Amino acid sequence: MLEMEKDFDSKLKIQGNSSSSNGGGSGGNNVPRSKSFAFRAPQENYTIQDFELGKIYGVGSYSKVVRAKKKDTGTVYAMKIMDKKFITKENKTAYVKLERIVLDQLDHPGIVRLYFTFQDTFSL
Repeated sequence: MLEMEKDFDSKLKIQGNSSSSNGGGSGGNNVPRSKSFAFRAPQENYTIQDFELGKIYGVGSYSKVVRAKKKDTGTVYAMKIMDKKFITKENKTAYVKLERIVLDQLDHPGIVRLYFTFQDTFSL
């Protein structure tokens, strides 16, 4: 599992455009790439106290999804709360990172949209 996580982390790193003459690997395709990855859904400075939690929609091995109403705007979200301790203990960080990237990039009416993320000491 740790090997898969290291492999995934290496794939996440977006390499800058190299001006060296080693060819870049894929037939001389020297497409300039950004050195950083910009998420559409920002990480916010919210806390759990900014939300009024309601009904539990579902429970998984290291997370649960609850109805969360933002206190200042009244907007209702489905909030996924993940246990950091379990994620690190079970070496699931690669899966969590992948889920964050996939949900951030998807735009489809049949898939829940990721609006923002936040975390505290115990949860993502």
